[in-house]
Amino acid sequence: MCFLNGAAQYLYTTGFVEDWGTYPGPHIPSPYRVVIAGDRDHTDARRVCEETLGLTKMNWNSAMIGGRNPITLEMASKVGPIMAEVPEEQRPEMSFRYYM
Repeated sequence: MCFLNGAAQYLYTTGFVEDWGTYPGPHIPSPYRVVIAGDRDHTDARRVCEETLGLTKMNWNSAMIGGRNPITLEMASKVGPIMAEVPEEQRPEMSFRYYM
């Protein structure tokens, strides 16, 4: 996490893993820009970044230590194409378990 000023931070969700002493990926890490609106301080920004980083480590269907995207965004991008195949006259299942 990099703080550049009071309004924007950059969060890297992939990259060097200190415990492993290596970089476990064949790509160049690219950060998310985190913008905290209003009169917030670094504590609020840090909390948002910590929660976002935690969500990148929650894909238990993968052997990777973590992904670039938070699991909420990653799964949404995978469910979208499935939902596009549901016929208009059919009501789609609303439970997430049908899309895992």
